[in-house]
Amino acid sequence: MTVALALARPATTPEGCSNYGGNGNGSPFAGSDSDWGFMLLLLDAVWLAFIVVEQLTPVAWRHRDRLSAVTRATTAVVAAGSLSCCGLLTLGTMCH
Repeated sequence: MTVALALARPATTPEGCSNYGGNGNGSPFAGSDSDWGFMLLLLDAVWLAFIVVEQLTPVAWRHRDRLSAVTRATTAVVAAGSLSCCGLLTLGTMCH
């Protein structure tokens, strides 16, 4: 995710948005390819899917009882989802 954001070079302040001083919806990725917003959300969804799949593998459950394995899996998925959504929420709402 960090590499994708570094490559996309989004606006980090409202002044850097394409619609600064005007109205309407802008994109923090206006200086680069306009598909970055969609690709970043897709990358985030794939990353969360990989975390879910990882938690379902037998290696993640090895040497754990059922309660600790479910607790570990739930914590990993909720933490990753919360952190990624909160991180992208700021970027996604900055130029609107």
